Amino acid sequence: MKKFSIDLDKLASLTGRVNAYWFDTNHILLGYNRTMLEMFRKHNVTNKQELIGCSFMDLFGDENQHLAHFAIQENEEVMRKNTSIQYTNTLILPDSYKIKLLTVKAPYYTNDGKTAGVFGISHHISEFSLAGIRDLKFSNRETECLMYFLKGKTMREISEILGISLKTVGTYIDRLKAKLNCSTKSQLISKAIEIGLQEELLS
Repeated sequence: MKKFSIDLDKLASLTGRVNAYWFDTNHILLGYNRTMLEMFRKHNVTNKQELIGCSFMDLFGDENQHLAHFAIQENEEVMRKNTSIQYTNTLILPDSYKIKLLTVKAPYYTNDGKTAGVFGISHHISEFSLAGIRDLKFSNRETECLMYFLKGKTMREISEILGISLKTVGTYIDRLKAKLNCSTKSQLISKAIEIGLQEELLS
């Protein structure tokens, strides 16, 4: 397979709405550009002042471990297939912002041709405040459950995506029904559409 190299310092200097970053084979962050740091700080994703040397688990914190697991799975796939892969990601961040990213990840190599890790470039497709949800005082987990519920996912599928138990998903759905004054799941969907949450979450 043809090998290639990149200037990681120049990659890190990319500006605009593009995150650039690279990890080693153990998913430890080795470098990033200013845009990525600003995004993490703006949305309170982490309270760490220095991100280099952090694992995915460190970066996303306890409440967003499912995001860390997704990122690790992506890196593992890129290294296993030894090729670049495109992903579309939707992140709901701690201060109730939703960010959609188009990401390309690819392996990079040592001078002797061994895989050294994965670098990624994520372009911001959209970013907006989930104002309606914040006013309703939905938690991040409730917001995520509602988003996947509106996408047609079953409760079991939501539990697998978020890495939480089926019972916990049921608890979040019950809380959502209570907050929106609904008694059934179909009423929950109808009410979410009626007040514009479907457009806000899925756009």
